[in-house]
Amino acid sequence: MHINEFLSKFKGFLCFLEGTTAIFFWVLIIYGFGSPFVAGLTLISVLIHECGHECCLLLINGRGGRILGHANGFRIKNEDTLSYSKEIWLYASGAVANFATALLALLLGITFEIHVNTFIIVNVITAISNLLPVRNYDGYGIIRSLIDRCCAPLWAYRTLDTISLAVSSFAVTLSLYLMWSFGEGYWIYGVFLISVISELDNLFGKQKTGF
Repeated sequence: MHINEFLSKFKGFLCFLEGTTAIFFWVLIIYGFGSPFVAGLTLISVLIHECGHECCLLLINGRGGRILGHANGFRIKNEDTLSYSKEIWLYASGAVANFATALLALLLGITFEIHVNTFIIVNVITAISNLLPVRNYDGYGIIRSLIDRCCAPLWAYRTLDTISLAVSSFAVTLSLYLMWSFGEGYWIYGVFLISVISELDNLFGKQKTGF
């Protein structure tokens, strides 16, 4: 088989695989936690994160976007073109919403002496994980916008994609260790496996430009 034909078939397989992983993600969210309570809090923190994006978009653009389910979470679909500075604010706003919620929960917990530690931890983890330099994550978008703003050379985009693949692959490897040693980490495996697939899809795309 010619190499171009092989890459074309592999590209088609990756596209199919990426398109079917949304169901896999939601099954993991429902059943991948030892506690349904933690799963519920995680879903709430994810919605808070996306609401942060939505509020920021309303402030900087005058109108919001559509919240859509994606292979490894939710995404805000914005139909308008934004400046690089506004894009950076938009990407960062989700994490800001989670950190602000965690701080508010901490203050409420201290004031009313209620147990909110799990909710705080879940929001902090949601914020930090979304700031990782992984494709389709906010951290990747922030760095990509900075690269665009600086008119960086092509190697900068390729370096970012390489970092994204490396971080995703490390997370998948770590989750396999956690599953083997502690029986935990199924959802980490599923979420970052999707990211690895997305990176491979980008790498083997027939119309790849390096971006």
